[in-house]
Amino acid sequence: MAEYDNSNRIAGWLRESKTGSKYISFNINVDGKEYTAAVFKNEVEEGSKKPLYTGKVAPKGEYVASGPAVEGADEDVPF
Repeated sequence: MAEYDNSNRIAGWLRESKTGSKYISFNINVDGKEYTAAVFKNEVEEGSKKPLYTGKVAPKGEYVASGPAVEGADEDVPF
């Protein structure tokens, strides 16, 4: 049986911080290197150039979630 190759893949989970802020956490593999990421929803006014979501990426094993400090992180994630 062939060994599973997880290179260049991403997986995400909907999470909630201790303060109740919702975010999506990711495990990412790029060319065999492991990373983690967290993405938070921003409050965006109509016509704004501000992104709907922002986040952080770090090498696996480093803490990336900083939900309470991210504006709009307590809103529901639409998926």
